[in-house]
Amino acid sequence: MSLKKNMLDASWFLIKSLLNVFPGLTDPAYDVRQAQRVAILSYGSKVGDSVIMTLFVRELKKRYPKMYLAVGVQENYKEIFERNPYIDQTFVLPDKPKALISCLRKNNFDVILDIPFSNRKNLLLYYFSAPKKLISVQHAAACRHITYLQPAKDKHFSDVFVQALDLFGIKEPDLSYDLFLNRAEADYAEDFLRKHHLADKNFVVFNPQASTFPRTLNKEKTRQILSALQAAGIAVVLLAHQADYAGPVFSHTPIFQSNCIMQTAALIQRAAYVLSVDTGIVHIADALGISMTVLYSDVCAKGEQPRAGSYIEVWRPKNSPFHMLRATWNVNDIEVADIVQSVKEHWKA
Repeated sequence: MSLKKNMLDASWFLIKSLLNVFPGLTDPAYDVRQAQRVAILSYGSKVGDSVIMTLFVRELKKRYPKMYLAVGVQENYKEIFERNPYIDQTFVLPDKPKALISCLRKNNFDVILDIPFSNRKNLLLYYFSAPKKLISVQHAAACRHITYLQPAKDKHFSDVFVQALDLFGIKEPDLSYDLFLNRAEADYAEDFLRKHHLADKNFVVFNPQASTFPRTLNKEKTRQILSALQAAGIAVVLLAHQADYAGPVFSHTPIFQSNCIMQTAALIQRAAYVLSVDTGIVHIADALGISMTVLYSDVCAKGEQPRAGSYIEVWRPKNSPFHMLRATWNVNDIEVADIVQSVKEHWKA
């Protein structure tokens, strides 16, 4: 364990101990169902996490239509929320602590939710902005002034949103996602299809990349899958970084490059099928109701033990026909023939 991490842990322990001793800024008895101004904040979320977050804001706003609902995220993911009709305000979370506290105090939120991922430094800043109730995910020792959701190792992390909705009295929520595309994004996808002579609903979007090594297909495996799909007469668009897949091996495959994730969503909306590793693309396809084959690894990171089978079983697409292929340690262990057969059987079903 690094010296820096030891120091951070010791600092958090001291701060938490002091907070537990002294009167808090939050109100433990506050009923969140009475809240008029609510913010859900997330520094750590990426594409898939942000798409999943849309189920929370929709279900909360439908139950409490007069509630003022704000979403604070990082700049890269703001576009996922800013046209969402269930959200009253979308803003980028300031990087500097003083600016963040000032922003939150100015908005005078009754409830702040720090989900799905909690960062101890940011959690303290949210606390010092003085909401009536601060809700977070417990990954370390508890502070009595914070209301915690409990992540379960054998459940998909989206379960914390279900727990949060339960605090607001919302039982058995609709777990589907929402994406709202604009004309410019649709035109960007249209121009790409025209350039490559591709017809609507007559091609497969193939995404081989994820944020961790065990969930990412290597270049040779990607080449083999592409060759087999093309040999079967299936048109394929590759979602990948151009620099990673440059060269003659991939010269006959259209590679989609976008300036923002919503342009990628617009392309997926035009596809007949999605073949992807386990990453945010899967959640985008589900939001848009596009059928898919998803390649899973039961291990996410180096040195991690395989997850319980129930972890993957908890998450199922809500809008999309879905076929799953799984490997224990690495998605590259899945046979090419099995992947191609899955696409051939399901992409125009």
